[in-house]
Order: sequence, then C-alpha cells, then structure tokens
Amino acid sequence: MKKLDRIVFLAAGFLNLLIPPLAQADVADIQCWGNNATEQLNVPLGLVPNRVGSDIVDIHFGRGYSCVLNSKAKVNCWGAHTVIADFLMTQQDVINFKIGVTEFDDQSFACANTLSGIHCTNVSDPSATFTKNAVIGVGVGFACALDAGAVSCWGNNSFSLPTYVNPKKMVVGSDDICVLDDDGVKCTGDGNSDLEIENVPTLDTPTDLFIAIGFACATVKDGIKCWGRPDNDGLPDKPTIPSLKADTQYALGEFHACGLSNGQVQCWGNNTYGQLLVPKLSNATKLFSDYSGSQICAVDDSGLSCWGANATGQAAMLPFDSISAGFGNTCISSGGHIKCWGSASQTVNSGPLTKRSTELSGIYQVGVGSNFACAFDAFDNSNHACWGDNAPIIKSSPSLPVTSTLQDAPILSVGFAHACSLSNSVFCFGANEYGQSTPPNNLQTGVRDGAISAGGHHTCAIDLVAGVKCWGQNKYGQTDVPKNIKNPRMVASGFGHSCVLDDDGVKCWGRDSEGQITVPTLKNPRMIQAGGYHTCAVDDSGVQCWGDNSFGQTQVPKSLGSKIALLTTGYLHSCAVIK
Repeated sequence: MKKLDRIVFLAAGFLNLLIPPLAQADVADIQCWGNNATEQLNVPLGLVPNRVGSDIVDIHFGRGYSCVLNSKAKVNCWGAHTVIADFLMTQQDVINFKIGVTEFDDQSFACANTLSGIHCTNVSDPSATFTKNAVIGVGVGFACALDAGAVSCWGNNSFSLPTYVNPKKMVVGSDDICVLDDDGVKCTGDGNSDLEIENVPTLDTPTDLFIAIGFACATVKDGIKCWGRPDNDGLPDKPTIPSLKADTQYALGEFHACGLSNGQVQCWGNNTYGQLLVPKLSNATKLFSDYSGSQICAVDDSGLSCWGANATGQAAMLPFDSISAGFGNTCISSGGHIKCWGSASQTVNSGPLTKRSTELSGIYQVGVGSNFACAFDAFDNSNHACWGDNAPIIKSSPSLPVTSTLQDAPILSVGFAHACSLSNSVFCFGANEYGQSTPPNNLQTGVRDGAISAGGHHTCAIDLVAGVKCWGQNKYGQTDVPKNIKNPRMVASGFGHSCVLDDDGVKCWGRDSEGQITVPTLKNPRMIQAGGYHTCAVDDSGVQCWGDNSFGQTQVPKSLGSKIALLTTGYLHSCAVIK
C-alpha cells in the first residue's frame, strides 16, 4: 500500500490560511474517518485545548506570531513561540499593548499599558507615570505614549519631538512617529528612518493616521492618502485603491492596506502572503493589521477571521501549528513538539524528540509521508530534518534559503516518498524516479498556504504567471493542467490526480478510477485536499468528500457540522479540525 500526505496548517503551513473564517469559537474537536487498521483515527484524549475565541478588544502582530487582548484584560498569543509573546501573556490587567519589530530580522519589542503602569521588554520602562488612558506605540528600541494631551518617548530613540498643539492621534513605526494635532500631521524619524515619511504632503482635513515600514497614510476628506518611500509594491506611490466610502475603517500592514466599509473588507498592495485574498465575511465590524506583519484579522458575525502570512500559525489561532494525515497515521505539531497516532507513530514521535536538541531547535511544521515525517526548524528556516522508515535523505537535498523573517519561512509539503518546500523558490528532495523532485526552472511562486502540494509521484504548485504547474509522473494526466484555471488559490495532489481551488470553485484532473476528480456541487468552497484516491473540500455546508470509499474515507460524519477550521486527507483516511 502507498500513502499520500497533505499538510494542513492552521497556522503554519501548507494548506489553510486562504480559507478563513478560521478563528471563531474554541476548537471543539478533531475528528477522523476512514481506514482505522492502524488506529490512525483514534485521536488521543486531551489533544485539543481551548484557544482564543471571538472576545476581541485589540490584536497586534509580531514576526510569526499574533496576540489578542480580550475583555478580561488578558493577552493571548499564538504562532511562533517567542519571548515577546511570553512577556505579553504574563502581564496582568492590560489596558492596551503594542509590538514593534525591525524590518530585516526577528528582533522584537513590546510594551503593555496596565493598571500598574507601562511595562516593556527589550525597551526600558518609562520613568514617567501615565494614566490608564495612555495610548502607546512601540518602535525599534523605543516607545512613545500619548496621554493627557502630551506626547513623550523613551528608550533608544535619537530624534527630537516637535511641538504638538492638542495632539489627538499618535502612531509609531519602526523608526518614526506621526502625530495628528490641531496643525495637521507631523512626522518625525530617527537617523535610520526613511526621509520620505517625514515629508508630509498637503492633507485635506485629516482625521486618522496609520503607519507602516517606510510609509504612512491619513484619512482625508476624499478617502485615504499615503506617502513615504515608493518601493512597497503599490503602496504608497502607485496604489490601486478601491472605491471606499467616507466611513471606511482602515488598517495598514507591512506592505499592504485594507479598508472596511458596509461590513465588507477590501485590501490592496502586496499579495505575497495572500494578504489580498479576503475571505467571505458577514457584516464585518472590526479590522486589524500592523506595520509589523503581513496578516490581517477581521471580526464579523461569526467571530474572528484572519488571513495572510501564516508560516507559523500566526493567522490561524489554533492550539497547534500543523496537522498532517499520512499513510496509516496522523500527526500534529504544537509548541515545538510532535504528537502522532496510528502506525509507525513510535518511530515518528521519537524523531523530533531526539533531534530537537541536536538538529531542530523547535518544530513549526510537520508533514507525514510513507512511515516517515519531515519538519522545519522554527528558529532557523534553512534547517530541516526527516526521520522514520523510507525518509528522504536530507544530505541529497539542496540547501534551503535562509529567509529574513518567520513570515517568510518556507512552506512544507510531503508526498509518498518525496518532499518539497516553497520559499522564494521551490526545493524538492527524496524520490525522483518520475521527476517529482525536479521542479520547472521557470517556476515563479509566492509564499502562501496551499501554493504547493507533493502527491504520490508528482507535485503541483501555483505559478504567479502561468497559474498552476505540475511535474512528475503523468500516467493518468495528473500533470496536464487545464487551461481554464482562474486565479488559483490552493492546489492538492493525490496519488494519480490533482485539484485546484480557483475563482470558479474546485477543478480536478488525472485519474478518475474511483470518481476522485468528479467534483460534486459545492457552495463557496474554501479548502481542498487530495487523498490517495479520494478528494475532500470544505464549503458552506461543511466537509464534502468524493472518490474511493472502500474504508469510509469519503463518508463524512454527520456530527462534523459546518464549522471546519482545517482539513487533511491521508491515503485512506481523512481528518477535520472543528471550530
């Protein structure tokens, strides 16, 4: 027998972040169905702890992690395990907080305004005393507060503040501070800042301020106006800003912007991490993004939905980083550890525990193959390891690029006997008898969840120019990509078939011996997974599966319902994470 793996990342990895709403109520359960010959369906008790729900006061982002403040004045964080996240989660009686990051590395800073005062990490605590109404901002090594009609800064900042006349709004970037007062907008930076951000253009009745890395924006009489350095992929010098109404709520990310109007969200700018792929929202009321990240969150009728960068689960808000169904087992990764159940779970479980001290400093993705597993290092994106029976030989694989931030971390997909990672380019290793580990030379990819899928003996990936490209075995036409694909969002590779989720819905091609490419009627599909000889999708009704049902792998449990956070398919079984 053979196996096909698919990694699902609720936060970190392969197939999930384009398809929120992902984070609504607490995760209720993980359910699996299909072949249980090796107990791969027997989810261990106590595996699913509670997570952050929809009780949202504010959200801020760091490199590879997200933190939310709830109405109980507590901060919860998810994604990469960092000192900043630990610091924020230990603070009591939090009124507001901010996170600051550098542009090109993972150094972070944070401050929390609490009932006992303002407390910071990697930034000195202020010597002055502030009220509970103080609004804080955090940059690289410094912080500022707007309180009682005055602005003050502390820490490692080398700039002098101008005179402010009745300051109303303050925003702090990595090296800059902008303030809206009775005179208008005033921006000041230190010696490392981009001079363009200090050259504030003429603004007609500014009412609000936003800042990102190297540019800033203000809401004005006729919409929004941005200024700063002109190299940020459409922001701010050549923005294609959609038509938005005067009451629009805005949020700026690192290289993107979003607006909320009439309950709907529109985004523009950089789309490297799927920042512009706004999920279906119902009457959205709040919008969140930060200069420090490439993820966005919105609150609507169903709760909290997040999208964008998700390499370490920062946009998914689930209690573990990844879930992957293999040939006869299922694995999740959480907090740098891996838990597996089913066949070969002893071998797979022992791998990361013994390797962690010598090879991996912490695991943020796991993918399961044919009785083997692979994972990436959470703190060294160039480091990866495989272990277990039939594990691909790492020494034969090319060196992975060292990426600058966790949100640039490579995405992992593991097939039957080969694996691929996607960063700025695609790297594959392991079995290559059909060319499944030899990606096309001209492949142009973007780092987004679901953009690559290693199948039985072939691989498919989303190409930013050509749409979808597949390579490897083509015995059943599984690499013959149809020409009618429109704006592909996710690909899935099975043992002899391939599928894509695009603007039209789900399209499949290749082997159809069990009806695995005969797509049923789906309503607003948002997730797709390919198993050995079956296929599953998540739409408005929940999970729908089709194809081989010899072990009940397409017989979706009625108790599953429609609130699905994640979906993964193995060779002869399927699993879903229920919200």
